[in-house]
Amino acid sequence: MSGLVLLIGLPYQDKRLQTTPETVVARRESKGGMAMKRLLSIVLLLAVALTLHCGKKPEQIKVGILLPLTGPQAITGLKIKNGYEVAVDEINSRGGIASLRGAKITLVYGDTEGKPDVGESETRRLIEKKGVCAIVGCFQSSVATATTALAERLRTPYVVDNPMADEITERGFAYVFRITAKSSWMARDQMRFLKDIGAKTGKNVATIALLYEDTDFGQSNAKGQRESAAEFGYRVVADFSYSSQTSDITSTIVKIKRINPDVILATSYDTDAVLIVSTMAQLKYKPTLGFVGSTGGYINPHFVSAAGALSEHVLTSSLWNQDLKKPGAREFYDRYKRRFGEDPVPQDAIAYAAIYVLRNALEQSRSTDRDKIRDALAKTEIRSGPADILPYDVIHFDSSGQNMDVSLVMVQIIGGQYVTVWPFDVASENAIWPTR
Repeated sequence: MSGLVLLIGLPYQDKRLQTTPETVVARRESKGGMAMKRLLSIVLLLAVALTLHCGKKPEQIKVGILLPLTGPQAITGLKIKNGYEVAVDEINSRGGIASLRGAKITLVYGDTEGKPDVGESETRRLIEKKGVCAIVGCFQSSVATATTALAERLRTPYVVDNPMADEITERGFAYVFRITAKSSWMARDQMRFLKDIGAKTGKNVATIALLYEDTDFGQSNAKGQRESAAEFGYRVVADFSYSSQTSDITSTIVKIKRINPDVILATSYDTDAVLIVSTMAQLKYKPTLGFVGSTGGYINPHFVSAAGALSEHVLTSSLWNQDLKKPGAREFYDRYKRRFGEDPVPQDAIAYAAIYVLRNALEQSRSTDRDKIRDALAKTEIRSGPADILPYDVIHFDSSGQNMDVSLVMVQIIGGQYVTVWPFDVASENAIWPTR
């Protein structure tokens, strides 16, 4: 027992358990060093993770494009596709969307086939299955009317570029923004032209015939033309609609010839525009003063190549022309021509501008969230830059989503080329009037 007591009373020499002041300090310093090492390790790991994150390839920004890529309207649809691609290639090659760490835009196409119901199904596919952050399109008013309604229900911003039917931006939608003019505004500008050219030449218009395809595009234009004609004191003496799919318009042209108006205002797509001037030639008929198109098929170079000499001196309202006195207009034309080997259609310029309007919204919103992009679009005000190639001074939207202060130009086919002839202060040549 005493041995045990003696054993316990012996001094223990294990230095790990010594508790002198010096050993306490040493232990604290050792523990502090280990803690510091652990902290430094954590900081290093966080730095590596942040570096890897920042160096990660930016995500793609998916944008849905609706166009007729097959069917009768594909003649123009495929050309407009080129206008989108010129803009996207420029944006991506210049660093993408800066506020989103250089994220690149990827276009995801939906083929409407020129049909509203197909356009709706493609819109749903792009939004729900492809996850696009916005829609841009879609050439035809009837398709735009249907597809914008669906995009609105799915809370997806939709930049309408070329469709002109008034109704598109008159339904109280919050996610729809249109760059180009309403049909009624185009009609207003056509009447202004007729008044101005009459005053300049002494060849004044009194009577007008309306000839228009029977979808939303043609009907909306005709409605605007009736109203504007009355305001300007012109009499509408003929009013005929037809199917854009028709292969024979002879009986309608015969009726117009008998009525003999001073001017025909025609609203057509591609194949029907050629059919109309060809039928008029076969019937040896020209209106007394002029034939005036309303954009659509009349501003497509295909009209000139397909109709040949019959297209000479045809006038048409236009969304854009390469000879406009606007910064970048000629440069866009040259870039397009070099890349695709053909002239752009004016709808290409609107499509090109539409992508830059969306790019501006992406930069301002710093997000691919659809609601944030919508809010940024509503605040758009573009007065310079690539989007500023159109024949108006600013792109900004009213509460309905309609671009305000939009005007069109009048172009005439002279020597097989589209030449701006009105407004006179931006014209590159004088109009040939009468067009006979």
